[in-house]
Amino acid sequence: MHAYLSGNFAPVNNECGLTPCPYVGDIPEELWGGQYIRNGGNPNPAHFTSTGKGERTADYHWFDGDGMLSGVFFQRDANGGVTPCFVNKFLITDVYLAEKSLTGPLLPSITTLVSPDVPLRRLSGVILRSLWLSLKSAVLRISVANTNIIFHARRALATCESGPPLEVHLPGLETVDWWTFGTRRTAQSKEQKGLGSKGGLAGMFEEWMTAHPRIDPITSELIFFGSSFLPPFVRYSVISSSGKPLPSLLAHPLPIPSPKMMHDFGASLKHSIILDLPLTLNPRNMLRGYPIVRLAEGMKSRFGVLPRYEPDNVRWFESEPCVIFHTANSWDEVHASGETTAVCMLACRFRSANLVYAAGGILSNSRWEVKDDVCRLFFYRFDMRPGRNVISDEYALSAIPFEFPSLSHPKSMQYARYIYGCTMREGSFDAALGRAVKIDCLAKMDVHHLIARPDSRSVPEILRDQQGGASSGISIFEMPKGWYAQECTFVARETGTDEDDGWLVTYVFDESQLMEDGSVPEDARSELWIIDARDMRTVVAKIRLPQRVPYGLHGTFVTERQIDSQYPIEELQIRTSSGGPELNDFAAPIMLCLVMIFNVLMWSRVGSRVALTQF
Repeated sequence: MHAYLSGNFAPVNNECGLTPCPYVGDIPEELWGGQYIRNGGNPNPAHFTSTGKGERTADYHWFDGDGMLSGVFFQRDANGGVTPCFVNKFLITDVYLAEKSLTGPLLPSITTLVSPDVPLRRLSGVILRSLWLSLKSAVLRISVANTNIIFHARRALATCESGPPLEVHLPGLETVDWWTFGTRRTAQSKEQKGLGSKGGLAGMFEEWMTAHPRIDPITSELIFFGSSFLPPFVRYSVISSSGKPLPSLLAHPLPIPSPKMMHDFGASLKHSIILDLPLTLNPRNMLRGYPIVRLAEGMKSRFGVLPRYEPDNVRWFESEPCVIFHTANSWDEVHASGETTAVCMLACRFRSANLVYAAGGILSNSRWEVKDDVCRLFFYRFDMRPGRNVISDEYALSAIPFEFPSLSHPKSMQYARYIYGCTMREGSFDAALGRAVKIDCLAKMDVHHLIARPDSRSVPEILRDQQGGASSGISIFEMPKGWYAQECTFVARETGTDEDDGWLVTYVFDESQLMEDGSVPEDARSELWIIDARDMRTVVAKIRLPQRVPYGLHGTFVTERQIDSQYPIEELQIRTSSGGPELNDFAAPIMLCLVMIFNVLMWSRVGSRVALTQF
């Protein structure tokens, strides 16, 4: 039984239109007219058994699966009240459409790419199969859009780093089309001018966006990078508040020497921080007997700090090897003269890549494997004074496991006081083989307090001290026994004066609904809880959903004003599950196929002296 296909990790079969939900408690007016949405991978149920027992004939990884959005729309009713309505929809990607006629997944599982036990012949066969099916099915973009969702420039965008963002329309979660940073496609237009319009392999990779772009709370600019396994390996972009690229800041190459698995980065009001870490994503690894995704032994961690509008002026800082999937916040320290003296970053730091393997149900044979690798909230301070490329401070703020960070968006990119995230009473995020990450606690970290005095207590010790009335830099909301949460999103009170005056919104699931063998019944249901972020104890409202929401990844809250600002749905070209990608950019997957095959053949002949850039 695969831990990430059983219980509430199992995919759901049903898509539900906007459905009114019963609730208890009081829903804060700040949520009225808005919508909470969470993204996550939901593997095609046709490729699995329907029992939720985690049965599968091929490799599987928690980060696989077609993107599915699950949302609760807080609809204003005619009586002056609010009615929460649940909706969930598959994201209609090229891959999703192609897989409807297949008996198995189109793309290789991340497990296949990271497993040290997959022989070169099998790995090559899996990749070539995917490429052939992509060509046959006219798949233009390989993203499954299953990781995150943001709202920018009148658009809700589902993201995944293997492609451009996918626009969806709220509150119904209809898939619109790929957004490639240019003119939006309408029901009357057939061409979408933008970055990808140049076609070919270069155009395809230049469209790629990290799953975690950053939106400036003051200027509303969108800052992001895209990474790939072909040079230039990282491209950096800034998009204006209106959705138009800034001149010379679209897909600007950054000096990264080799391809890496990059998931996130840091952004302050003045700077961006690129994470060049030892987790490689390199097809060349196959010819050295290694998996494509591999933690390179002996490689340092590098942090590139660059002015937002001057990416060529990047400064590099080195540190010990680590793996970071998510940053929590970044900010500038500015002297009275206006000079930036330091850039600071908070990040969820692992010492190894254990999570990558555990989430695929496999073991790592790396000598870097660290037993009980606790992911901790880490503080970095990069000294920006002239002639000083040193990290003046780098240490954990606490001893507890901490991942999936969140904060008040108006306070982001600044010295925010509170960071919210997920933790657990026992275990850590690098779950042991055969077990899955389950979140039974939410944590509130007082960063100002913890930077000055890091906390060495465990979660049980903090909970015990809380019961005794003791206050500290960490507050923990404890789920009832057998209940588990997901990533939370902070929603601020409009009239609040304190930074933590607001609520945490999260999906929760009661695992007492599971069968004795760990399978999940068809009638199992989740809830959406709204938690007081000030006291981290009070659940102000519980919304009973018509079905369950599998444990997933990242979400956001979209306000009523943002929803109302969207382009009218009547003007948009909506994707349907019966449609398919157009063929005018067919050169992109063809070129990708040819380059990969040619690269493998040449490397097998002439060895490591052949540079990929020659092709």
